[in-house]
Amino acid sequence: MKNHKRCFLIPFVFGLVLIFTLGGLAEQGNSGAKKIITLYQSGPSLVIEKDQIMLAKGLNDISRSLPETVVTETVFTTSPGASLKSSRIVPAVNSQDRLLETLVGTNVSVVKAGSSETALEGTLVGIFNGKPLLKTSDGEMRLIDNPEEYRFRGFSPERKNARLELKLDAGEEVRTELAVGYQLSKLNWSPQYVGFLDEENETLDLRGVANIENRTGWNFQGVQLRLLAGEPKRDEGERNYFAAVRSLNQQEAPEPEQVFEYYRYKVGFPVDLTSAVETQVKFFHSDSVSYRKYYLFEPYSSSAVRTMLELKNTEEQGLGIPIASGTIRIYEGSDEKTFIGEDSLPNLPVERETELELGDAFDVKGERKRIDHDRIGERIWKDRIEITIENKKEKPIQLLIKERLPGDWEIIRSSHDYEKVNSRVIQYGEAVPAKGTIEVSYLVQYEL
Repeated sequence: MKNHKRCFLIPFVFGLVLIFTLGGLAEQGNSGAKKIITLYQSGPSLVIEKDQIMLAKGLNDISRSLPETVVTETVFTTSPGASLKSSRIVPAVNSQDRLLETLVGTNVSVVKAGSSETALEGTLVGIFNGKPLLKTSDGEMRLIDNPEEYRFRGFSPERKNARLELKLDAGEEVRTELAVGYQLSKLNWSPQYVGFLDEENETLDLRGVANIENRTGWNFQGVQLRLLAGEPKRDEGERNYFAAVRSLNQQEAPEPEQVFEYYRYKVGFPVDLTSAVETQVKFFHSDSVSYRKYYLFEPYSSSAVRTMLELKNTEEQGLGIPIASGTIRIYEGSDEKTFIGEDSLPNLPVERETELELGDAFDVKGERKRIDHDRIGERIWKDRIEITIENKKEKPIQLLIKERLPGDWEIIRSSHDYEKVNSRVIQYGEAVPAKGTIEVSYLVQYEL
């Protein structure tokens, strides 16, 4: 005996002959359209499709396929040869319920589960709690319990996509350009940087690569690509993940141009953005970026001495263009290409500098001791601090010591010159000799 509960799964059997007219629309395929895509770091992206169309005098019905992840309220069109009378977006047929909605008003045949009678044929009037209502040829209305199978014609696989349907009014027969723009979720980019370190010359071979995420379910072929550095305000945003990896042949990196408060990198060659595939495009390269290496000891945040690289975004240092924020990974510049460390690179305007932390130093150790802690008033204390740095390397190093001070403080005495960074932090910049040790001490009085 059949299990009648399975009828709600409703398997669909397509007619052998698929007849599809979209209600008389003169469809203009957009497969050959010129596509310009601007990618944002947090998405959605902006897609502009341009192609040439022929319009007859009077009203013209035009349709365009749209990806399922289109942000429908952002769709816009322009056409200099005609005026737009109306537009509508037909949602994608991506579920059983949506397919049944699409079939309402068309002729279908329905087979009842567990029934020996032949399929009932008629116009599908609607679906009520999973039950199709048919109007048969004799005008009778039939509500079908336990539908097991639908048979129908008039559905093309192309109709599974969302569609933009336009009515354009032309004063005369004309060939004109139609531009369709829309924002698209699940398509964005993230800047990633790779640096190969040449310690002898103190330079980096620095490369910026755009990792492009496409989870739209839509393949874009030969698009003109733009990468926007910066974050325009949006009500909502989402970040996605990669599904697979594909590497794109690297060509000359584009120069950025300013757009409002952001920067845009133009990719100078056509790019294929395949769904569920990670595409990589180089957008920046400088083979000789100068850096300054130093060591940082911040006892209030870490007991280790950390290795740091300082980069300054100037033309003299090998940069001099706006750099978008992203992860930067540093490798040894020799044939071994040993991984050295990684850090987050902030948005870096021209003339700005930043520091990269690459990891803890192996041969440099630091120790901080509070030698004295005396109370000299109800809320006033006096501390004597001693910091020892030991360098076991075969060459001298540059060291920065940062100290965080409590309350309302005053340095009474210090063994070395210091700089006040802010109301809570002072720093010492010192050279530590090869195979040598330095001691920095100070006496501080503070009120809590």
